[in-house]
Amino acid sequence: MAIAQTRTWLPLDTWAKIMGYNPWTFNGFAQFPNTLGEPCSDVWIQEPGQQATMSREELAIAIREAENMVSEFVGYKLLPDWDSDLVIPPRFNTPPYFSSATTYSRPKSVRVKEKYLIQLGVERRHFLQNVAIVRVDLDNDGFAETGRITIAETTLDPNQVRIFYPDQDGDEMYEIRPVKSKGGGIFEFPMYLVPQLDLIMTPIVADPLDVADPNNFLATVDVYQVYNDTTTPVTLLYNGGDCATCEETSTAICGTIENEKLGYVNYITYTDPDKIRVNYLAGWQGRKGRPLLDLDPYWQTTIAYLAPSLFAQPVQSCCGGNQAAKVSYWANDVRKLDVGDGTAKIGFVTQFVLENPFGILTNGAWYAFNRCRIKRL
Repeated sequence: MAIAQTRTWLPLDTWAKIMGYNPWTFNGFAQFPNTLGEPCSDVWIQEPGQQATMSREELAIAIREAENMVSEFVGYKLLPDWDSDLVIPPRFNTPPYFSSATTYSRPKSVRVKEKYLIQLGVERRHFLQNVAIVRVDLDNDGFAETGRITIAETTLDPNQVRIFYPDQDGDEMYEIRPVKSKGGGIFEFPMYLVPQLDLIMTPIVADPLDVADPNNFLATVDVYQVYNDTTTPVTLLYNGGDCATCEETSTAICGTIENEKLGYVNYITYTDPDKIRVNYLAGWQGRKGRPLLDLDPYWQTTIAYLAPSLFAQPVQSCCGGNQAAKVSYWANDVRKLDVGDGTAKIGFVTQFVLENPFGILTNGAWYAFNRCRIKRL
């Protein structure tokens, strides 16, 4: 798996797939004979300085920056995640906050900073088991390229199942993704996602890994249940005599989502609190796979094409250079016009220059701008 210390919503391997990179060489393996298409011996490396081309760590930084730019512009997280806000209730009757409520018949509401609320609650993690990887050959080409695991909790919601490198305590840096749920507690992933950790993280010079050597792959993975705990979604806080000190003295009798798109949360209480702690899960849900864990394809391409605008290093050319050419296209200045004689001149794209929220004038930024403005809140 393409591991990086910088956590991204878009898996690095999904970016590589969109850009046409061979997933095996992208993850540090030598391309095996069964691969169709353009042969390639250019292997991506993990850390900056191992080669003159971009590393997976640098790629993750650029992707995360692109995600932050898009998320800030549209006004919400592109993938659901947990958050907690400390909110001061309004002191005046401004809809939809009802300051005159003194009984349970009419709730009051506050607004949290995130939008597209999914559930109120806090994140909980529970280690389920260490599971052996069974390799299967789904395409009958003589090479078992797919890893399959089966967990004992066969009825568990696939959105709550997350798979990690063993002995990493469920650290998100070591999460294996993307993963497909096949139902009945069965999950599958390509074997190029699970190279041995010490083989890709520690070498000063990265040598291609042999795909035929089973010792280059993990034998087991750790499986966790990550779920939303609704026990204490909203907590009311009152000043304990000292205005600078607040004590959690009461849990709200009722905490519900009033408007998920705009981030309004209802609560019911007899006495107005001084502050309210709201815990919640929020963000845009995908339409395929596991919607709470898999980035929507709409945002996958948006982020993938914007990220090259932020690259500071050249990428692997992979012999023929088709992938590098694709990356270069999205990083090119959108104002460059082909005048027909083999040269390019700088023109102007007035609308984008005036409205550009990203501060960069590239094909990737122009594409992302047009995708984002129709989804903006």
